[in-house]
Amino acid sequence: MKLRTWNSSACGVLVAAGLIAALAMAGTVQGREPASLASNRQELRAELDRLPQAQLQGLILRCDREAATRILDVSDAVPCAMALDALLERQFRGDFQAFLAWWREQKSR
Repeated sequence: MKLRTWNSSACGVLVAAGLIAALAMAGTVQGREPASLASNRQELRAELDRLPQAQLQGLILRCDREAATRILDVSDAVPCAMALDALLERQFRGDFQAFLAWWREQKSR
C-alpha cells in the first residue's frame, strides 16, 4: 500500500485526530472489524512505522494543511489519523499536549 501525498494549505491535524473514533466505528461491523480493513490498517501502520521521523512529521503537517482546505474523505483521513497516532507514540510517547506544543510551533514557522 502506498501513502498518498497531500499538497494543500493550513490548520486541521485536530480534525484528523477527531476522526479516529469515527473511523474506528465506521470500520466495525457489530463490534468486529472486517479482516480486509484490519489487514490494510496493519499494512499502513507498518509503512508509517518505517518512515523516518522527519517524513512522518511532514506527513502530519501536509494532512493539517489539507484538512484546513476541505473535509477529508475516509481514504485521506485514515492515513492522517494513523500517522498522527504513529507520531504521538514515536516522538511524544502518547503525550498529546506535547504534540500540540510541537504542532503550534510548526504552524508559527
